[in-house]
Amino acid sequence: MNSVSISVFGDFRAANCDVVRFSDDLRSLLGESDINICNFEAPVKSSGLPAAKSGPKLDQSEQSPLFLMENGFNVVLLANNHMLDHGSTGCQKTIDSFKSIIAVGAGFPDEAYTVKTSFVKGKKIGYLSLCQHEFGVVESRDEDAIGVAWTGSLDVQEIIQEAKNSLDYLFVFPHAGIERSFVPLPQWRRLYKKYIDWGADGVIASHPHTPQGWEYYHDKPILYSLGNFYFDELTGDEYWNKGLMAELIIEKGAINTNIRNIRFDSTGLVTFDDCVERQNHNEYLNRLLNSNEEYNEYIDILCGKIFEDHKYAILRGLSGTTLRIRKKYALRLFALMLLNKRDPSAALNRFQCESHRWAIEYCLKKGY
Repeated sequence: MNSVSISVFGDFRAANCDVVRFSDDLRSLLGESDINICNFEAPVKSSGLPAAKSGPKLDQSEQSPLFLMENGFNVVLLANNHMLDHGSTGCQKTIDSFKSIIAVGAGFPDEAYTVKTSFVKGKKIGYLSLCQHEFGVVESRDEDAIGVAWTGSLDVQEIIQEAKNSLDYLFVFPHAGIERSFVPLPQWRRLYKKYIDWGADGVIASHPHTPQGWEYYHDKPILYSLGNFYFDELTGDEYWNKGLMAELIIEKGAINTNIRNIRFDSTGLVTFDDCVERQNHNEYLNRLLNSNEEYNEYIDILCGKIFEDHKYAILRGLSGTTLRIRKKYALRLFALMLLNKRDPSAALNRFQCESHRWAIEYCLKKGY
């Protein structure tokens, strides 16, 4: 059989990979799939100093790369918002940990923006990993700094178009969006379709830590968020531990997509999840994408809810306060003013990260 099977999973982070276990049916799929891909959502532990940034700083076990490779993963995505959480040392150590397989999206610009390829059953397949404008992003191939490739770089169109000339198939993997949201912002939908216009055969995204819907554009799949594959800590979010797996079957020039639900629990077990509730939720996510009225209503509520957090972060960066935010935020800001403690990175992240900026712009235009 000449079909090529590609299994793509979401965000993986294991501070203690000794407890992580894959169910028998999941291990069987990994063994049968030609290509297994996941986003490696944090550098391995190292002595490197964390880069200055806003938000949590993460790392994971030095054994995590070996664990993934022993379980059949042969492509890892490194363009994410945590890859420089241990600075250049941690980033380079992580890249070096995957020398025996394909690691995409991180390094000095020439490497970070390189489309990595593999030959499978006579097909040349390419992978491009990109991240929204978080701390650690290098904006173009001309920069001289280690980091991760950017979704919005002016180089991306040329990279996709040039790469597709020598490839049979090209897949783009953005790490972007608003965390814990059920749908992508309109701008991400437009950009991912542009990737396909430029030559990509599919776009499979991560970062929101919850599944989002999917759609087809020119018969090419766009999955807006696979959610988490495995993440050590459990949160109170209903879908934090419930992700998606995208199985792409390339056969006779077509790409057939099979979406399966996965989940993990507090014991570290990762398994498929075929319950009716998950299927119903997936249908709801896709209905949101296909109904302009429901989609726009969701975006309106989403942006409105997070606008207070954005205002707080901006003012925190300036050590200012205002009566037009919630009392708890005003009290925090007043304490920061008394201590003369500014956090410019908190404000910077709201302006340079597209997801935050687009949400803020949306609310300001609405008069929030």
